[in-house]
Amino acid sequence: MEKIKVVTHNGNFHADDVFAVAVLQIAFGDSARLEIVRTRDEKEFESADVVLDVGGIYDESKNRFDHHQSGGAGERDSGLPYASAGLVWKKYGEQICGSKEIADTIDQKLFLPIDANDNGVNIYASTVGDFLPYTIQDLVNIFRVTWKEDLNENDARFLEVVSFAKKIIEREVVFAKDQKEAEALVE
Repeated sequence: MEKIKVVTHNGNFHADDVFAVAVLQIAFGDSARLEIVRTRDEKEFESADVVLDVGGIYDESKNRFDHHQSGGAGERDSGLPYASAGLVWKKYGEQICGSKEIADTIDQKLFLPIDANDNGVNIYASTVGDFLPYTIQDLVNIFRVTWKEDLNENDARFLEVVSFAKKIIEREVVFAKDQKEAEALVE
């Protein structure tokens, strides 16, 4: 079994790189096939099969999924910009779901909020004081090491939250498919 080398940035992780790696694990069907390298070393980019959230290039045909370059990496019809999670989902979502309609539903529900947050676009407004919802990014952030913990644990924590994100995506796919089937039966 040939390994697939996936490179993303090291240091603090965010929901967009976590969920992008989780999408790849589902798309390639075997998490063990993916070699995850967290680095900013450009030499590693050259030998990678997939580079995401780092490297300054968005080219779906070359499996380069960064959105940090000048002008970003495009936006949805709604005007909300893509981050790495949404770019990877855009390429692999339909394959994973078996339907563009289901993939689009999950993009709107899960990946759009992740991408908006990562791009600094606030899509939530509080109706009561300064209270805001607990977001996917908040959930991802609690897996990061604190100042009192060993920084060398960051990569292990990243993989731990990727595993959790994979389960979320898989359940969203099941839920969206079953919901669509229920709607068809009712009609």
